[in-house]
Amino acid sequence: MIRLFPLLFLAVLGSCAHHESVDADTMPASEFAPVDVVEAEGVIIPAGRVKDTFFAPRFTEVWTPTLEDIIRLEAGLRQGLVDANARPVIYEHLANYRRQYLGCVVDGRRRVFVNAFIDAGSDGIDWHPSWARHAVFVLDGGHSYWRIQYDLDSGQYVDFEQNGCA
Repeated sequence: MIRLFPLLFLAVLGSCAHHESVDADTMPASEFAPVDVVEAEGVIIPAGRVKDTFFAPRFTEVWTPTLEDIIRLEAGLRQGLVDANARPVIYEHLANYRRQYLGCVVDGRRRVFVNAFIDAGSDGIDWHPSWARHAVFVLDGGHSYWRIQYDLDSGQYVDFEQNGCA
């Protein structure tokens, strides 16, 4: 038992250290950086991982957003969704949506792309248990899956889209 204690201690210490960091630039390129934003869970997708996502073809240039970028985005997200004519069920329940953030350049402007999805279905099942390590892409699902972009220079929310229903 005494020999196992150091190994157990190192395993616990290592797993805790992973969750303490919120600086995506210091995270290995293979990991998403967890961020605590408002009431929702979120992760920053490092620029080096965007190529592994379904969103890669949309953007020719990507970068890694900072925690400050996410805080600015989240500060006005509810109103941005109202202005984008999102359904009230989305902006009235923002805390129920997990978020994945990635930086992109569109027409020479730096934006933060938000990929949002419900944290659990109405059945209480977490349909995306690996969401903090892999980008979530789903066809259909209605208001449970939506995306929006935040233009850092103008402070505007653009290109809102929500999945359809089959």
